[in-house]
Amino acid sequence: MKKLAILFLIFIKCLNLTAQVIQKSDLEKFNWFADNHDKRFYKSDTISLIAISDPPQSYISELNRKYRELEYNDTNNITKIKFKKKNNLDVYDLDAKTWTTTRIVGTWKWKFDLQKQLISFYLKEKFHSSFIVKEKSTKTLVWKYDFYNKPTEETYHLLILTLVRIK
Repeated sequence: MKKLAILFLIFIKCLNLTAQVIQKSDLEKFNWFADNHDKRFYKSDTISLIAISDPPQSYISELNRKYRELEYNDTNNITKIKFKKKNNLDVYDLDAKTWTTTRIVGTWKWKFDLQKQLISFYLKEKFHSSFIVKEKSTKTLVWKYDFYNKPTEETYHLLILTLVRIK
């Protein structure tokens, strides 16, 4: 009986460990952004992919999503990432000062290994980089503004993936 209880406790512990696991569909579900101040997205050993995980609450919040992303990133440049079906990927750099968006010329692809929690990026069919998902967390961002002289507050829920470069 003691052995059965110990096995049950180990099983429960293992279930808790898999809470950080992400699925391929989690990546495809959202529009992601990452800090790209000083080209961090392309060079850094650790990056965070952030997504606003809830649908826009109003027309104003839909228009201001980019502002919220920049606000969260301390008005630094960001890289916008859209994981698409069939392993296609859109990668855009947004310059926060000039509001210009630049797309890296070439076809981006991505692969996700569920078992290893490994995301690999390819540019022009050549390997670009790989990251392991180290942590999955959430954060809340509250935006206060006046709408026709009426104080308004909207809440944004962020999904944050901390990734560690392995190659």
